[in-house]
Amino acid sequence: MSALKFTRVVFYGVVQGVGFRPTAYRVAKAMGLNGYVRNNGSNVEVVIDGNAAEYIDAFRKALPPLARIEDVKHEEVDEETVLKALGHPRVITGFSIVHSKSGSRDSPIPADTAMCDACLRELTEAGNRRHLFPFTNCTDCGARFSVIRDVPYDRKNTSMDSFKLCPACQSEYKDPDNRRFHAQTISCPDDGPRYTLFDKGKRMAAKEAAVDEAARRLDAGEIGVVKGWGGMHIVCRLEECGRLREWYKRPAKPFAVMFRDLEPVGKYALVG
Repeated sequence: MSALKFTRVVFYGVVQGVGFRPTAYRVAKAMGLNGYVRNNGSNVEVVIDGNAAEYIDAFRKALPPLARIEDVKHEEVDEETVLKALGHPRVITGFSIVHSKSGSRDSPIPADTAMCDACLRELTEAGNRRHLFPFTNCTDCGARFSVIRDVPYDRKNTSMDSFKLCPACQSEYKDPDNRRFHAQTISCPDDGPRYTLFDKGKRMAAKEAAVDEAARRLDAGEIGVVKGWGGMHIVCRLEECGRLREWYKRPAKPFAVMFRDLEPVGKYALVG
């Protein structure tokens, strides 16, 4: 019996932390292809037993919103290469996401992005298991640059490594039809980070109560520090900026300001 023919397709660009592997998996499954996809640190490698040009075209049409393909290369590979990557099964059937390899570290890491509409609906939907959970995200949004420690972009290489997935998150992570399929920063109130409020080293409140109490204190004129997964931010009301500048010893450097939406910004700044 002749050996099966496979093609290795290698994608370069913004391919880390953008849902690239889950999309590669879904496209291959939809086309009925056998093979695998894996992260190589600076690229994503897809090996299939079908037409490379057709697969690349289908993949470009299904490209995740945060991904960007800068270059694509493909070549034929022997069956033994595929068997080795898949753990030497007796028969190659189906398409798999296999363990990442450490390669060169020259792949651009995507920036943190705002919560997508689907995650925002979960955040604000009463009864949803992620209702008011501030770290809600999926493969289309959330922290990337600020949580990653190394490539390839796997959970073990992010600050989320210490948070073990609950059964519900694990189910989403393994479901190819779920938008959190292989989402490395997946979490929920049962297994993810939560906010805690401290005052002079003493724990004052936790979870939603911490956010409520912090907001109350800021409204009362206090200065606080918010530590999220994107760093630490000193915060206060606009009216307290003079006191903040004196305390922080920053008499002139511009500070960031936060508004609920774009409309009130026009009261304080020229908006182009």
